[in-house]
Amino acid sequence: MRNQILLTATVIITSLLIFTSCGSNQEDAKVTDSGLSLEIRLERISDAENRVMNIIQNNPTSADYLPTVRSLIEEYRQFVHFFPDHPESPEMLFRAGNLQADAVNDFEIAIGTFNRIIREYPESDQARRSQFLIGYTYSEHLEDFESARSAYERFLEKYPDDELAEAVETELRFMGKSLEEIMQELGLE
Repeated sequence: MRNQILLTATVIITSLLIFTSCGSNQEDAKVTDSGLSLEIRLERISDAENRVMNIIQNNPTSADYLPTVRSLIEEYRQFVHFFPDHPESPEMLFRAGNLQADAVNDFEIAIGTFNRIIREYPESDQARRSQFLIGYTYSEHLEDFESARSAYERFLEKYPDDELAEAVETELRFMGKSLEEIMQELGLE
């Protein structure tokens, strides 16, 4: 639980830094079908992030934690729904996916979100990270090693020179093995 809270805090702090650096432009004034402008959507996200941070800092075991995180996830999703072409949309989905996996433990939904990023924003940095996290989620959370292997192999096909490639190769090498088996394979018995 503590790791989930720390990860959630990291995602939110990063979000706050990005939003405070966002300037105003013409798109800020654009009003969506929901009647909310970009500026208002960003304020709602900032408010939701602040509520989650407040709970993490003041009462991390609060019964309000999960509903508040789910509310933040929905704000991210609504942003992408109404502003799919905004440069921050891939990041918003990525944050939603991370929270779905790490704060809410909705692993299948997180994988779906990561796949959506890959499908809708294939050239984004978040697509690369999403492909990695699909493998990681299958391996570490769901223990579905066949799906993890497939996702990791797809990562290596698409991003062979990526900084995460070595970690993926190591993960593939030791996936599903016990600590004993890994120690034996490394000659550290």
